Amino acid sequence: MFRHNSRHRPLNAFRRPLSVLIMLGTILGIVAVHPTYASPGGDLGDAPDSTNNFGVTMTAWGGGPFAKYPTVYFAGAQPTGPFHQNPVLLFNLGAAVSCEQQADIGPDCDGINNINPPGNTADQDRADDGVFWPLFGHCQRTQVRYTVTVQAGAPSKAYVNMWADWDSNGVWGDRPICNGMVADEWAVQNQSIALPAVPGTYGFATPVLLPFRSGRPQWARFTISESPATWAAARMGSGPAGSWKYGETEDYLLP
Repeated sequence: MFRHNSRHRPLNAFRRPLSVLIMLGTILGIVAVHPTYASPGGDLGDAPDSTNNFGVTMTAWGGGPFAKYPTVYFAGAQPTGPFHQNPVLLFNLGAAVSCEQQADIGPDCDGINNINPPGNTADQDRADDGVFWPLFGHCQRTQVRYTVTVQAGAPSKAYVNMWADWDSNGVWGDRPICNGMVADEWAVQNQSIALPAVPGTYGFATPVLLPFRSGRPQWARFTISESPATWAAARMGSGPAGSWKYGETEDYLLP
């Protein structure tokens, strides 16, 4: 069974902390918080993935379709799960980032693998804390707000991507039609953001996007990295075959 936890609350549930983050991030340029960071190390997503190291099929949610979200990292393959090496931590979404070298096997800094294919369980990364999801309205244009923590030595810019399974069919990359307009499941494509030189946590917003509501749960992926996603399989939510060096991927099951 998949679970909806507190990190999936809609935007209005975060009104007070979000106002602090966005007001300080936008007006003052920095949010005065002092998060605790995990040790530097790799990061991957936690969406269900039927191409896993156990060779078992996962579903998008209990009773849902087969899940084909690329989460498990296979070096040199496409599609593959986004893997961020993070030899040192330079920037990440939200306040914290967990560390793991694989999504479904091996050690994990937060004590549990991101996904457990034999148990058909996903959504187990404890450090997905950077995205403030609005209550998406069907075919109603909106933005998604998020925060980025910047460390000393970070590059001057980073790239943000977002995918959403608008039609709830277990894959990213479709382009459903909303009132004659395309609701692209690659909803944010290589948004370039300037990373301030002063370390801290900053508020940002995506470009305007067009949501499609299917009436069923929807998996969303939010990624920040040092380089853009330019390969063909990026449309499916895939990371680079050779991994990213820095950044973080956060996956969310939205109601």
